[in-house]
Amino acid sequence: YSFFFSSRRRHTRQRSVSWARRCVQETGTWGFIYKMKANPDPFKTIEEKVKALASKTIPEMLTGKEYDAKTAPELAHGISETIIKGLAEINKEFKYAVSCIILSKTECGLHLSSSCFWNSITDGSIVEKWEGEKMFCVVTVFGFAIQQSLILLRTSPYSAYI
Repeated sequence: YSFFFSSRRRHTRQRSVSWARRCVQETGTWGFIYKMKANPDPFKTIEEKVKALASKTIPEMLTGKEYDAKTAPELAHGISETIIKGLAEINKEFKYAVSCIILSKTECGLHLSSSCFWNSITDGSIVEKWEGEKMFCVVTVFGFAIQQSLILLRTSPYSAYI
């Protein structure tokens, strides 16, 4: 993608041609051109690492513990934070969202659903389930690709105005 940008507003009072067109006519270039990385790495390239991180973190935090409604929020927060820190080490080109649900093992049911509007080529998610003697845990990790920083190409005589 290419974008035209100018930090100064230029008025063309008595000219029939805009400043941008004059710039092209005079210099043969489009002023300041920014280019973005066209294809960020897809989530599929790190999906196995993310799944391994989640499947390792949950048992480490919950094995041997009994369900307690007072400590469950702290455990869920601890699991989410540990996974987020591990994800930042795996790949920093993604924004991550982690959801953790801890519930006691009783006769009740649980139905979960998630929906996202995203780029299905670069973004993705995993779900990791864990079952202990006294509780269940379900962790969902969403990874959203970040567009790379814009790269400035100085191709205009007006580039000093940036």
